[in-house]
Amino acid sequence: MTPQGDWKFPNSHHVTTLFIGGNKQKLKTPMYEHFQENKQVGVEIRAVIYVPGKLVAGICFPQTECENEFPHLTMMISSGWAAVMSNEVIKATCGEDKPFENAYDAAREGILPAKGAGVHTEHDVPILKKGKNEVVYVLLKEPVSFDGKLKAYY
Repeated sequence: MTPQGDWKFPNSHHVTTLFIGGNKQKLKTPMYEHFQENKQVGVEIRAVIYVPGKLVAGICFPQTECENEFPHLTMMISSGWAAVMSNEVIKATCGEDKPFENAYDAAREGILPAKGAGVHTEHDVPILKKGKNEVVYVLLKEPVSFDGKLKAYY
């Protein structure tokens, strides 16, 4: 599969489970200390979040400990948008008192959508550094399941 037009794949397809950045205290956490490089883990994408012409990310739930409040896999981005923007889009739409809160909760709980109830659209969503955007959330009828491997990036 080759991206068309302005779309491209991110540098890697991954689900961030623990982001250390400059926080050296995280090197002392049980999650970091018990990390197993190359351990195979199941991943289920249960929803897709889409900013038309800009970003597509899968809302997923890896079968491993995950620090990220909103685990996801950035699938595609367009010019001017980086994979990290998936975090901002999901925070702006799926958190508490946000427009897709209930749909996100359904994905987390594995509740399949009723007929016609799986697609949600919100207009004029303020996204950090990207102004207001249309965002579409699609709760999948069946999850997309695959095996991934735990990897550490430094």
